[in-house]
Amino acid sequence: MPASTTITGTVNNISSTDNLGSVNAAGDLTVTGVIGNTKAIKAINFGAANTTVNLQSNASISSLNFAGKSGTTLLIGDGKTFTGGVVAGGDDIGTIDLTTNNVTFSGTIGANGARVSNIDIGSANAAKTFTLKGTAYAKNTTINHADSTITFASDGSILNTDLVLGGDQYGIINASTNSGTIVGNIGGVSAAVANIKVGSANTAKTFTASGDVYSTAISLSNTGST
Repeated sequence: MPASTTITGTVNNISSTDNLGSVNAAGDLTVTGVIGNTKAIKAINFGAANTTVNLQSNASISSLNFAGKSGTTLLIGDGKTFTGGVVAGGDDIGTIDLTTNNVTFSGTIGANGARVSNIDIGSANAAKTFTLKGTAYAKNTTINHADSTITFASDGSILNTDLVLGGDQYGIINASTNSGTIVGNIGGVSAAVANIKVGSANTAKTFTASGDVYSTAISLSNTGST
C-alpha cells in the first residue's frame, strides 16, 4: 500500500464468521464506505508513525491497531459508530480525534498498561459528543468546548482516564440514561466540568468516580440516583 491511500467503497467480510480479513496501512488511509457490514473484519493495522486512519462510515473491526506507532491518529465520520476494539500496542500510543465529529464507540479502547494517548473531544468552535458503550483506557481525555459531552451508552461503561478541560465549566458528563464510571481525575482547581448528569425523572442511575472531581454542578434527576 502506498504512503497515502483512499479506499472508495466498502470493506466487507462476507463470511459467516467474525474476525476475518485485515487491512495494513503503510501510510495515511481513508475508507469512505462501511467496514464489516456483514461480519467484522479482523484488523486495520497502522504501519508507520505520524499517520492517520480516517474511517468515514460505520466500522466493525475486531482490532484497530495503532501498533505502537507514535503520532498516529484515528478519525471516525460524524454520527458514525465504531464497533470492536482499539489496540494501542504500547502505553500512551495513538490519538482518537473527535474534534470535528460526534462518534459512538461500542467495545474496548486500549487496555490497562496499554492506553491510547488521548481522546480529543470537540474544538474551540464546535461541541462534540463521545458516546461510550464499553470500556476505554486513555492517558487523557480532553474536552475542548463548554458543551462537549461524554455520554455512557450502556450500564457499566467505564472510562479509565484523566479528564483534561480546555477551560473552566467545560464539558458535560452524561449518565442520565445509563450508569457509568470514570477512573481518574476529573478537571482541576481552576477548570471544573460544567455538569455531571445522573439519572432521569423516570430512571435512577449511578455515576461512579475514582479520583478527584471538580464540577460546577451535579444534577441528580431521580431520588434513587447516586
